[in-house]
Parts: sequence; structure tokens; C-alpha cells
Amino acid sequence: MGIFLLVAGGVARGASEEHREALRGLTGVSVRVERLSESARQDGLDEGSIQADAERRLRQAGIAILTPGRAAKEPGNPTLYIFVNAKLLFYPTGVTFDPAGRPYNSPPYVVMVTVALLQSVVSARDPSLRLRDVKTWDAGYMRSLDHGLLKQAGNTVGDLVDEFIGDWRAVNRKK
Repeated sequence: MGIFLLVAGGVARGASEEHREALRGLTGVSVRVERLSESARQDGLDEGSIQADAERRLRQAGIAILTPGRAAKEPGNPTLYIFVNAKLLFYPTGVTFDPAGRPYNSPPYVVMVTVALLQSVVSARDPSLRLRDVKTWDAGYMRSLDHGLLKQAGNTVGDLVDEFIGDWRAVNRKK
């Protein structure tokens, strides 16, 4: 079933209504892109380009881009965390093609993209307990991409950053 979903296009996961509320009053974020696999970098993905595109989209929406030091001084230390996990699909011994008809010698990437807002929070159960880097908003997408199309994962990041911006706007509308 998982292989079918990957070949058929992808699986998306978005933020819930209560997660949108975690964006209320947020004025800026630092952006952190997790290091990509060596094979993903060799096939065209680049952390710097992903970060620059995310920051451009956020700025255009009116969300300030904070340095990590500046974010640490903001309530919650807000960080927009971006993770692109791109791994070559493993074929079991004896399989000569995948369900999409690709030859065995050309496995696609399985790509999972996550965009999440990490913040420091206080436990409701124990107010003296302060937790760092808690995921208070997230969205993700999983799909398969052939080698030559791996750069499209950057577009998926952009789509998820746009979803973040839409949720941010929904709870921070000027009255």
C-alpha cells in the first residue's frame, strides 16, 4: 500500500485548527534547514536554496526572519524547521521493476518533506517545566521522485511554507 501511495503521487499531512492557534501573535522566526543526504545534494537539492526560498516567502508575507540569537530572545524562541528526507528506494532481491514500471537499475527517491514550527513551551501539568523545540505546528508531504526530478522537492517545501503562511495569516488578521 505504501509503495502504491508513493507511486500514485504522494501523501499530505497538514496542520490542525489548534496548531494554527500556536501561530497567534508570532511576528518572526529563524529558519533552520536540516542537512540533506549526500546523494540528494549530488542530484540537485541544496540547503542554501531551500532556506533562501523559504525566507523570501516569509518576508513577502510580513513575517520577520530572525537570526538564531535574536529568535532566542523572542517569546518561545520560534524556529521554522525544514527537513527534506530523500532516500533512494530499496528494491528487494529478484524485483526487476517497480509498480510504476521503472527498471530495477533506476530506483526513485522516496522523499518526505516536513515543515514545522518549533517553540519553547511551558508544561500545563507542571508550569516549572520548560520544554525546548516543541513542534507546535507542522505539515508534511511524502512522494517518490526520479533522479532528474529531485529538485521538485524544493517546490514541495515552498508549498508547505505557503501553508504555514496561510495558517499564520488566518490567526493574525489585522482587525
